[in-house]
Amino acid sequence: MLQTVRQLGRLFGERRVRWYLLLALVAATSALEAVAAGLVFALVGLLSSGEVDVPVLGRVEAAGTGLRLFIAGVVLAFALRAVLVVAQDFVLYRLCYGAGARLEQRLLRGYLSLPPREIRRRGRAQLVRNVHDTVMTVVEECLVPCVLATGAVLRTVGVLVVMAVIAPTTTLAAALVFAPLLWLISRGVRRPVRKLGETVEHALAESLSTADETLDLAGEIRLAGRAEDFSRRFGDVRRRIAHAGGNEEVIRSVPRLMAETLLVLFVVGYVAVALVRGDEDVVLPTLGLFAYAALRVLPSLIGLVGLVHSISHSAPAVEAVAADEELLHAAPPRPAPGPAPREVALRGVAVTVPETGRTVLSGVDLVLRRGDVVAVVGPNGAGKSTLVDVVAGTLAPAAGTVTADGRSLEALGDAWAAQVAMVPQHVHLLDADVATNVTLDLSGAAAGDPRLAEVLAGVGLLPVVERLGGATVGEDGRLLSGGERQRVAVARALYRSAGVLLVDEGTSALDARARDQVAELLHVGREDRITVLVTHDPLLAQRCTRVVRVQDGGAHVEEPVPSS
Repeated sequence: MLQTVRQLGRLFGERRVRWYLLLALVAATSALEAVAAGLVFALVGLLSSGEVDVPVLGRVEAAGTGLRLFIAGVVLAFALRAVLVVAQDFVLYRLCYGAGARLEQRLLRGYLSLPPREIRRRGRAQLVRNVHDTVMTVVEECLVPCVLATGAVLRTVGVLVVMAVIAPTTTLAAALVFAPLLWLISRGVRRPVRKLGETVEHALAESLSTADETLDLAGEIRLAGRAEDFSRRFGDVRRRIAHAGGNEEVIRSVPRLMAETLLVLFVVGYVAVALVRGDEDVVLPTLGLFAYAALRVLPSLIGLVGLVHSISHSAPAVEAVAADEELLHAAPPRPAPGPAPREVALRGVAVTVPETGRTVLSGVDLVLRRGDVVAVVGPNGAGKSTLVDVVAGTLAPAAGTVTADGRSLEALGDAWAAQVAMVPQHVHLLDADVATNVTLDLSGAAAGDPRLAEVLAGVGLLPVVERLGGATVGEDGRLLSGGERQRVAVARALYRSAGVLLVDEGTSALDARARDQVAELLHVGREDRITVLVTHDPLLAQRCTRVVRVQDGGAHVEEPVPSS
């Protein structure tokens, strides 16, 4: 559990002054709780014996106005305590949930610094879960409980100190009975609670992934008559979560039930012993103190055990976020102005798929020069997209080097990422208008850019813009045809005016006329960039300046056959 708390401190270590102020408020509330316990004991003693000695105040007598003034003081103390508790909760939850929101934002920004291939490898559903649900699990089940546990410890210690001063023997006896019992119970259930937390964490990730892929294939599943199978698979996962949650609640109720039962037995035993010894005069005040202790200390102790269990239960979620701690300090590349590289050189490049160990490319030597429009052709699975990923810098080769004007892509880092624009095979669109999907400018400031209008006209999107009339393209572009979606992707890449333009089958859904338009666009301004186009279309390849055939792990330059 200490490891979990240390990880939590690293994740939420910012804005320390605010956390210190919160802890000071928690300490003040706990101190007032101890004062309230002493006042309750004094009030019961005052009512039973007519007078009582109170620290600072001295002797207080029930005669005259003493009792009324003392009762007013007790009411005032409890009112002040209530105000402090409300203030503590307000600051606590505002601070913790605000810190969680900032952590989610930093985590998403870190994921945006990852190359697309790494995002695919880790699984989009898991990354979405991390930024959407896992951080909130950390906040609700670990961060908030840590602060509340601190308050529970301080509050319990304060009340116990008051009880020890007033009734040392009885308090010591109670401590000797309750402390070992609660420790043993907590120790016994901590491991099962953590196991249940791991089960829930894994099942939630599987649940999100299952729902995501099921809805992606909704049409095919319905036509294949497999809806029942897929819904049953999802239901099985959700039932695992439900069973684990139910078991956890049962386990967490055990400490409370045992402690309450033991408290009743202890009080009954104390009264019996006091009566046998003839100490009836101290029974009522002491019972009043223990009644208040039962009201405040016992729930705090039971709550503390529950908070410890909550922290243990959340450990897998904390570990999942902490595994990406270095990404919290990463920043996505920002576009940097500058000329395109004169050449990109691949020397002895080999690429192996880590998951399977299969060698996709081996010994590739290739030089791409500014002004090139290079067609990459070859059979399916030959490694064309892999070659593009290597040039983009999103895939590091297992052997060989990739350099731009003599500098390795690793050394260039974000400066290289800012030089690359890509049209992917699978187009992802925002639920926004066409202009926003092309510029990716959420502020809308780029909508009046003359270059945007030029690009939209060049790829044939102006009719789409007029048809939508400023409306959105729908979730992931559902209001667009396949060809229109790819036009948006091509326009997005061309709008960036990057030094390296990579088109990975980005024209496959376009008709012949649209492909001709895109081919012309790829040649416009080509002297200012390196253009690489993966295609199966021989006519499109003929319009390129060079053709690279990828086959049998190698890449060989061919001269394009002039189109007639």
